[in-house]
Amino acid sequence: YRYHPILSDLRLILDVPGIARLVSLVPNATENCDGNKPLGHLSFLDSWIKTLSLCQNMDGQVWRSWGQTHVENEHQSWMGAYMLSVSLGDIFERLLAWEDYDPCPINIKNKSKEECLLSVSELTVYIMSTGLDTWQTSEMNSYKPTANIFDIPQPRRCPSSLPYSTVAVDYGSDLAMEALPVAQVRPFSFHIPLHRFVAVCLREVARRPNARVGTEKNKDVTNQVGKEDGIHLVLTSLLSSFGSQRLKRFLRGLVEFPVIVLSRVAQIRSGLWKRNGYCMSEQVGRYDEQEYCRSMKDADLMLLQFAIIAHQALHSFGSVDD
Repeated sequence: YRYHPILSDLRLILDVPGIARLVSLVPNATENCDGNKPLGHLSFLDSWIKTLSLCQNMDGQVWRSWGQTHVENEHQSWMGAYMLSVSLGDIFERLLAWEDYDPCPINIKNKSKEECLLSVSELTVYIMSTGLDTWQTSEMNSYKPTANIFDIPQPRRCPSSLPYSTVAVDYGSDLAMEALPVAQVRPFSFHIPLHRFVAVCLREVARRPNARVGTEKNKDVTNQVGKEDGIHLVLTSLLSSFGSQRLKRFLRGLVEFPVIVLSRVAQIRSGLWKRNGYCMSEQVGRYDEQEYCRSMKDADLMLLQFAIIAHQALHSFGSVDD
């Protein structure tokens, strides 16, 4: 619980009027005339993405197979990871407690507001392209499919890790399977905060009627849809920066990582993780609870909805504009 004082301080800072708007400050917008960053530090946005990347897959869980006994001592360390995820969910909401038309709380020499501040759509694209895509690519490349040897008894014919579709494409294994394997050497985690921050950003994009951008005339516009809405801008921007094939790979990852969590939750509910102790059921209960689900389950479902719709649009029409 050593992170509690840090998050408390961050909440107090974000309660200061106008400070949350600075989250969307364009990286390097406050560079000095000679091009050097102030104090030589990363921007807050880049540092925040890096911090959330470090928190990905914290408190990993490994299934205890039929050859192992029931766990003897149930540690409560999982509670720390859960409280951190819930606290981060609250921070996510505070970080995005601004509108695109809100003014910049600081003056930056020789730069307009549009040059300094990102809209929520542009912020979402930036986090996806510079943070989430990098993490997903690294994680996908670390998974390797294993051979299904017929000498092994049927119940034990499980790969050492999930056969991601992305891995399948690269290494030639099957693209689909009837059920996710329970036995894995590699742990899984209930906690993917970088993905869930993106989900909160997408929720804000969907909530706001205009894609862009910081002009007072957009303040009262509502119910505008089509090519002016933020979701369309996010998709077109990703397609422009990624290209079709890279975007499809990115969207597959946006489905696969939340699906791992959702599938394990279903397995735990079905009683397949009994040997891991009652703490697994407690974690599932908190994952679903009304108090916490907005920060966890709802965010995972939001990512699935966005990724499937976007992938279907690319697959059916070849481009977002179509």
